Amino acid sequence: GTRVENTELRLENSTATGIIEAQTVSLTKSTQQALTPGITEFRNNVTLRNLARLIIGTGTSTLSQTLALHDSSGLVMEDAADTLNVRGNTQLAAAVENTLTAGVVRVGRDLQAQSSATAWAPLGTHELILDGTVTTQWVHAAPATLTFPNVRIATPQQVIFSSNADTLDLPNFRIDSARAYVHFSASSWNRIIPEGGTLTLGHRLQVDGGANLIVDGHVVLPATTEVGFTPTISGGLVHIRDGSLLVAAGTRVENTELRLENSTATG
Repeated sequence: GTRVENTELRLENSTATGIIEAQTVSLTKSTQQALTPGITEFRNNVTLRNLARLIIGTGTSTLSQTLALHDSSGLVMEDAADTLNVRGNTQLAAAVENTLTAGVVRVGRDLQAQSSATAWAPLGTHELILDGTVTTQWVHAAPATLTFPNVRIATPQQVIFSSNADTLDLPNFRIDSARAYVHFSASSWNRIIPEGGTLTLGHRLQVDGGANLIVDGHVVLPATTEVGFTPTISGGLVHIRDGSLLVAAGTRVENTELRLENSTATG
C-alpha cells in the first residue's frame, strides 16, 4: 500500500524490496539487486553502472521503459524460467559483463550494443526475443565483431539490423513470425547460422546494397496464401554456404546477387 514514485532512486551497494515505481532506478558500485515478480519489481527505467548486477528471478519481470547497462555492469539469468521483458529500448554500452546461461530477454523496442564485443555474450540456452509492436524495431551494433546467439524474430513488423561492425554473427537464429520483415542495413558482413540448419523466411529478407549476408545452411521461401505477404529476398548479396535454397511457387528472389557455395537452388 506504500509508494515509491520519485524521479530517481539510486542504490549504491544497496538493495530494494517491493514494488518500485520511481521513474528511474539506478544501480551502482557492487549492488546485487534481485527482481522477483510479486516481491520486487521495478516498473520504469533501470540503469546499471560500475559492477552492478541485476539478478532476474523465476517468472516474468517487466520493465515498461528503458534498460541501460554501462561500464562493467550486467544481468544474471541462470534458469530457463527467468524472463526479463523490456518494453522500451535496451542499451548495452562499454564492457558489459552479463552472466546469461538460460532464460529469455524480450525486447519491445530498439536494441543498441556499443563499445565492446562482449556487450552481449550469452551462453547455453539463453534467448533474445525481438517482439516489438512498433512499425520498425532497430538492432544497432557498433563493435568490430559482435555475436548475438539464439535470436528469435517474433514481431510481425520490420526488424533492421544496422551494424557498424566488421562482422555481425547470428548463430542459432530463427524467424517465428510469418509476417516478419528482416532487413540488414549498413555496410558490414552479416552471418546467420539458422536454428536446426534451416532458415524459413517470413514476409521479406532484405539486404541493403552496401551490406552482405551469409547464411550457413538451408533457406526456404515457403508458399503462402496470406494476402499481401509474399516471401521475398531483395537487395544486395546473399551468400548461401553448405546448404540449399528452396523457392516455392509464388515467392520471389530478386536481389542483385545470389552466391551459392557448396549449395543448390530449386525454384
